[in-house]
Amino acid sequence: MITATIYVDDRPFSGIDYEAEDNTQPPPAFRPGFHNYNWGGGRDVLKFGGEPYKIESRRNLQSYLDRIMSRIDDGTIKGKVVRIELGDEG
Repeated sequence: MITATIYVDDRPFSGIDYEAEDNTQPPPAFRPGFHNYNWGGGRDVLKFGGEPYKIESRRNLQSYLDRIMSRIDDGTIKGKVVRIELGDEG
């Protein structure tokens, strides 16, 4: 199993803030369904800075990276460099 950490412009991704709520409406390509005009769900709030979050497994890495990239695509996160550092397999 791999372990990894993600950095966006040298700021470490430090996990999800479950106390906060993001009601930013994503662009149509990221919404479920073709006619879903009444999008009412919030997205997870991603935290950056502090201690890097240790991501375990390829599937989790892909999930967090997808979340980060969708925020960059819709402009809610500004970033030019996304770096993934892989740890030891164990």
